[in-house]
Amino acid sequence: MFCLQFTVIIDIIVNAERLCAAKRRGSIARMKADIHPAGYRQVIFEDMASGARFLIGSTVRTTETGVWEDKKEYPKLVVEISSQSHPFYTGEERSLDKAGRVEKFRQRASKKR
Repeated sequence: MFCLQFTVIIDIIVNAERLCAAKRRGSIARMKADIHPAGYRQVIFEDMASGARFLIGSTVRTTETGVWEDKKEYPKLVVEISSQSHPFYTGEERSLDKAGRVEKFRQRASKKR
């Protein structure tokens, strides 16, 4: 279940930059009325690793709020990784370990030698 939700969030974030740029250009057509599920609204997704922020329509439940560039307040969801920080999209190799698990493993491995 978590993997599916995480995949959906990543899919949403991957296209966010293109959508935001298209909105600024005014090249996105209006969406059809009454086709979105209940609770559909604009949400700020904030990447912890890179600090990138995306404003995207979503039904995800959030507890935090944040102010977007247009000075309006929106619900906010903080994600650990997005297309701005994922090595597949950036081409960079990064350590995404926040808990120090890699370092603990190296210490155990060095003790066994």
